[in-house]
Amino acid sequence: MKVLKYLTMLFAMACMSMPLTGCSDDDEDEAKDTATLIAGDYSGTLSVMGYTDQYRAYVGVSRKSADAVAVVVDCDELNMHLSSVILDITAKGSSFELTSTSKAVSGAVVGNNLNLTFSTGSDTFAFYGKK
Repeated sequence: MKVLKYLTMLFAMACMSMPLTGCSDDDEDEAKDTATLIAGDYSGTLSVMGYTDQYRAYVGVSRKSADAVAVVVDCDELNMHLSSVILDITAKGSSFELTSTSKAVSGAVVGNNLNLTFSTGSDTFAFYGKK
């Protein structure tokens, strides 16, 4: 009986001396780069500057690098399907500015809202949408 008592105590002490490990949420809280934060699908309205009509449109924003995204615009009502344009990201306080050096496209992301202005042909378009 004494041996069983000592073995039980030894086992209990061994269990207490083992380090306890657990999973933490640190992996999920890793700092995300700017492009990852703003990437996603935005739905909203598209209008031709100078006109009051608004059309349902969708903009897909995908990460290209930590400070660049690709933007694709689709609007079935205007039969508009613009191919991917790469935009650079610049942080401006709590918002992000989107610019292109080679195309007439610019915009801003504030929270889950995207404002985008771009020109095709002789028309300039404005998109406003939410993620």
